[in-house]
Amino acid sequence: MDEYVPTFTPAVRTRVYVGALIVDVLAFVVCGILAVLEIVDAVQVLAIGGIVATGTGLVTKGMAVAYRPTRPDIRADGRPLVTVLDDDTAA
Repeated sequence: MDEYVPTFTPAVRTRVYVGALIVDVLAFVVCGILAVLEIVDAVQVLAIGGIVATGTGLVTKGMAVAYRPTRPDIRADGRPLVTVLDDDTAA
């Protein structure tokens, strides 16, 4: 079995995850301030916060799927990840 090679390098994944976290925190703080100070209508604040949270979530989840779309059924040393018991041996 060929060794799995991720689509994105660990450095790229880390940058995307940290960047998305920063954007989410900033959006949370800004939307919270806008809501408390009533600078913008509450519905607009919720819409903006929802769009930002959904967008960053989609990007980070997409990176995770691209990183490991399937889990190999064996370890690097050839041993299985999970031992499956037959019905006869299960107690």
